[in-house]
Amino acid sequence: MSTVDDFLKREYEKVIPSFSIPDNPASFQSWKESVRKELRRKLCIDEKPSFGDVSVISEEDCGSYVRKRMTFSMDGLVCPFYLLVPKEKPAALVLALHGHGIGVKDAIGLCDAESYQKKFALRLCEEGFAVVAPELLGFGDMRLDEDKESDDSNSCHRLAMNLLFEGKTLLGMRVQEARCSLTIASSVFPSLKRGVMGISGGGTVATFLTALSDDISAAVISGYAGFFRTSILAMHHCVCNYVPRLLQSFELPTILSSIAPVPMLWESGDKDPIYPQKVAEEASVIVGKCYRLLGHEEAFSCDFFSGEHEIHGVKAYRFLKDNLR
Repeated sequence: MSTVDDFLKREYEKVIPSFSIPDNPASFQSWKESVRKELRRKLCIDEKPSFGDVSVISEEDCGSYVRKRMTFSMDGLVCPFYLLVPKEKPAALVLALHGHGIGVKDAIGLCDAESYQKKFALRLCEEGFAVVAPELLGFGDMRLDEDKESDDSNSCHRLAMNLLFEGKTLLGMRVQEARCSLTIASSVFPSLKRGVMGISGGGTVATFLTALSDDISAAVISGYAGFFRTSILAMHHCVCNYVPRLLQSFELPTILSSIAPVPMLWESGDKDPIYPQKVAEEASVIVGKCYRLLGHEEAFSCDFFSGEHEIHGVKAYRFLKDNLR
C-alpha cells in the first residue's frame, strides 16, 4: 500500500526541470541569460527594481568604524539597512544577509546573545570591508505590527501567503530589497568591488541575487547550498523558501552553477540538520564541474567544517579578501 511519503517522492520524480547545465562553454553565457530571465519570472520581479527617498537616520562612531542606519523606499515600503564603514580605507564592499532570528541586529553585533550568525557582518567590517546589511522583509523592524506586539520572531508566513495570493513572492521581494541596498551603498563607494555573504535564509537571498547580478565579484553561501529535494522538500522549512513551480525549471545546483565563473565559496557544517553537509558535497560535484568547464576551477571552493547550522568564517573572510582586492 502506497503511503503519503511515497506519494511525495513520486511527485518529485515526475518533475523534470526544463533547465540543464550546458556542456559547451560557448553556449554558457546565452544559457545564463535564459536562467536569469526565468528566475525573474518565477520570483515575480523586475530586472531593475526602482527605489527612492534614501535617508540617513542615525550615525554612530563605534571606535574603529562608523555605523549608519539608513532607509530607502521600495514599492511604498520603507526599508531599513545598516552601513558599517571602517575608518581605514575599506578593502571592498560586502552585502551581508542575515538569516532567521531577531533580524539584522544579530548580524551587526547589536544584540548580547550569541547565535549561529556569529555577528558576521560586524566581523566583515573588522576585517576591513565596508558592509551593507539590510533588514530583510519579515524580520526585526520589517515584521507586521501584530508580530511585533506578540514578539513573534518573524512575519514570514503571513507575508509569504499574502504575496503568493497576489502574484508575488517573499523571496523575490527580499532579493530586490538586497539589490537596492547594495546599489545605494555602491553609490557611496563606487570604486570598490562588491561581494556578498549570506547565512541560511540570507544564503538563499545571496544565491538568487548573485545568479541575477553582473556586479557581484565574489559570493559566500553559508548553510544553504545543496538540493531542494534533500533540504526544503525533505523536512519542515519556513514557507519563505518556497517559490511556486520553481522545480519545473531548476534544481538548486543548476541555479548555483549559473553563478559561474564568479568566485564562490560554500560553508556547510557536518551537524547541520536542515541543510545537510552530505547534500552540499553532492551538489558541489555538479557545480565544480561547471566551473571546470569554463576554465575557472579555482574560483569555486567549499568549507566543509565540523559544526552546526552556523557561520564558520575560517576560509570565508580570507576568500573574500583574495577575490575582492
